[in-house]
Amino acid sequence: MYIESIRTTTFQNGYGLIPNPYVPSTFNSPVASLSPMLTYSSMSNYSQTTAEISPNQIRYRPSIDNRFHRSQTTQQQFNNGGSREPITVRTVDLSTTTQRSNEISRHNPLEMDVITTVYSEKIVLKWQTPTTRRDIKYVIDSDTCDGRRVSTVIQGPLAFTTFFINTTPGKIYNVAIKCKSLDNRLLIAKWSSKIRAELSSAEFNDLYAKCLIFIRANRKNPYMQEFSFVYRCKPKAYWDQIFNYCNDIMYKYRKDQNGQPGNLINGKIQGLFFSARVLPDGSMPKWSYFGDVRMSIEASSLLDPRLHNFYFADFYCNKEVHYATIVICVKDSETDEYCRDKLIRLDPFTNTFIKLEPLKHYGKWKYYINRSLIVELFYTENLSLSMGYFSTVFPAGAGRSRVNGLPNNKVCRACNLYPSSVPSNSSIVYHSSRT
Repeated sequence: MYIESIRTTTFQNGYGLIPNPYVPSTFNSPVASLSPMLTYSSMSNYSQTTAEISPNQIRYRPSIDNRFHRSQTTQQQFNNGGSREPITVRTVDLSTTTQRSNEISRHNPLEMDVITTVYSEKIVLKWQTPTTRRDIKYVIDSDTCDGRRVSTVIQGPLAFTTFFINTTPGKIYNVAIKCKSLDNRLLIAKWSSKIRAELSSAEFNDLYAKCLIFIRANRKNPYMQEFSFVYRCKPKAYWDQIFNYCNDIMYKYRKDQNGQPGNLINGKIQGLFFSARVLPDGSMPKWSYFGDVRMSIEASSLLDPRLHNFYFADFYCNKEVHYATIVICVKDSETDEYCRDKLIRLDPFTNTFIKLEPLKHYGKWKYYINRSLIVELFYTENLSLSMGYFSTVFPAGAGRSRVNGLPNNKVCRACNLYPSSVPSNSSIVYHSSRT
């Protein structure tokens, strides 16, 4: 059969595109002997084909649908240098050719690699263009602060694209990006994710610094007060439920929405709130906003530096009182690994919130708690009722905690990174000690 032009047939096997090794090299072309090395990517710029290929001349590994892709150019383009781009001669990279094959498929769009940077009041998305095409656009679907769903279109094949989403701290945002052709006929790549607007590492460090500044500015005398027990107050029905139906085990629960809405523990870890606050004479309060029965546990059972790690987690207020949340984790537990990565670890013997002082007897310590604010302890393991002592207290206020917690005061400049200028409903004075 007479061959009129160079043939660089490329077809698809089960693993990707490969060049046809059976193309004869009897025509007058300086690259004829290299035709098996010409890849789909190097020849895809040529749109017209003139060669006729006999079925007897082509043998290939069968694919799922036994189809192959053909890419050819005229001999004149090779001999006269008439191509728009130089011919690239290289070995076939199956991973690259497979990616290009998927790129032109409407039903198999690529997965975009999107870098997300999260702050409490904004989310930053950055990505590299996933294609060499120039007739593309990006369609970004995202939630807004007021709960609406909006679409934004960005045109042009920029090398890198950056997109900002304004957020409300603590809310979860559904974000989706689609890379399409300008005529909307081709979906080239896509990406989607659910992202919670929360404190970045820098913002969290700033919150911790604000807490230390507040403590220094509101230093009381004595600065630290000794305690021996931690306690938890709940209605009698709560304890009866555990005794009758939970085999005396007080199970931890997922952290509610109390505190800074963008903190790093709300909805992320599980635990039980305890308090160590005592009156000036060293006794425990005889009343509670959260129930009429108090469980008291020796401090050494939950605050053993050989077994537990301490972490700073939150600083907030309810207009009248400021709180610091300290997370207590069993060392090397799953929650401890999370807190080690996200929170600020405290030295049990030198931190300003809850401090231990070693005694002469090994394994014994004195315990001190800061009086400048209310320190909440969030213990992240289940506990048995047999560990504690029970007593009745006077229930104040509602006598129970509020489901999902109370909102923080967003106007306070002492504990908010971005205080609101207009007072919200949180200006109401809430008593939100958790125990």
